[in-house]
Amino acid sequence: RQTGHIKKALNIIEKTELNQPAFQIEKAIILEQVNRLDEALTIYRALLKQNTFLPDAWANQGNILRRQGQIAAAEDCYKRALTLDQDHTEARHNLADLLYREKRIPEALEQYRYVLSRHPDNTSALYNLAVILEETADYAEAAGLYFRILLSPNAPHGIEWRLSDTLAALAEQDIKLAKNFAKGWVKNFPNDVVANHLWAAFNNKKETDILSYVQKLYDDFADTYNDKMAGLESTALPEIMTLLPADCYENILDLGCGTGQFGVQFPYRYQSLTGVDISGGMIEKARQTHRYTRFVQQDIGAFLQQTEEQYDLITAVEVLEYLPDIQPLFAQIYRHLKKDGFFAFSMEVSPTKSTILSPNGRYLYSMDDIHQAVQKKSWQMITQKELKLRREKKSYARGQIFILKKAG
Repeated sequence: RQTGHIKKALNIIEKTELNQPAFQIEKAIILEQVNRLDEALTIYRALLKQNTFLPDAWANQGNILRRQGQIAAAEDCYKRALTLDQDHTEARHNLADLLYREKRIPEALEQYRYVLSRHPDNTSALYNLAVILEETADYAEAAGLYFRILLSPNAPHGIEWRLSDTLAALAEQDIKLAKNFAKGWVKNFPNDVVANHLWAAFNNKKETDILSYVQKLYDDFADTYNDKMAGLESTALPEIMTLLPADCYENILDLGCGTGQFGVQFPYRYQSLTGVDISGGMIEKARQTHRYTRFVQQDIGAFLQQTEEQYDLITAVEVLEYLPDIQPLFAQIYRHLKKDGFFAFSMEVSPTKSTILSPNGRYLYSMDDIHQAVQKKSWQMITQKELKLRREKKSYARGQIFILKKAG
């Protein structure tokens, strides 16, 4: 079973008649893994009827009951296991997770804090406690816990993004404290592109290695990107779809194509669709849509400098926020559009009159800078619309959608 040969394990165990509790618990575990839940429950109930002093049986029975939606019964099983063995870490973790998902936050916090009082380096408890604290806006303590995890030898993949998001939120409460955390992060991990990007944002400086940051960001989130954007109620792409002129486009270029959602949502009104993205992980996801003619894994600026192709439509959705200067890109896009071609893009807009690198890691352009980039070429403004781009913590990122037409 432990080497993953579940069916072989089940065949072996069903041919035996050993009745020792440990053996019966093993049999029930295997039955649960092959989704024979009622049979596993029967074993646990029979065992506990004979001997109630089996914490593993109580804890495992709780897991099955929870899967079946019997939340109160599952909670009772976990608590019975913990009455017998206060250090039954799995039962306490599962109880804490149940309480958290039932929105009984103080009780969940209590359980995780108990684990850490006995096992201060328990990474799972540290992580889960930090997630709850982050969600309840206790950003300072959450950041401290994430930083402890980051320093541990078995830090989980992606922990730096949780820390970055938490420090960005903390900066709105206490910028001095957030900067102290970021300073320590850079000091301990001088080559961490996420730490350096956040430090630049906190000090309103242009990032020196933005491409490495963007590539890591999208490679790390490729598998979960679509679900994450749906959870954030992202609106830019659907809005652009409704506002684009209903033409038949011969040749389309999707800059920063990501997981290929433009191709998925755009009707079949084109002959050729090229996707360009710096993230190999994103392109692999986009390939699975079977909507694109070809892909290029490259920085979008470098691609535009090298290609000589002309397009009827160029898109850049949730992309330009990661560029420290949009004016060269606008000039390149203009060069690669056919006459009367369209450029559709979204921008998260600065709340001030200056373009800034925000603590969330994106460049927020002032409307003056956007209009200046537009006015340098013969663009015709077809559409400009203000909207909420996506949800962020308890507020929304505000931005604009633009559709330009090459008039010259």
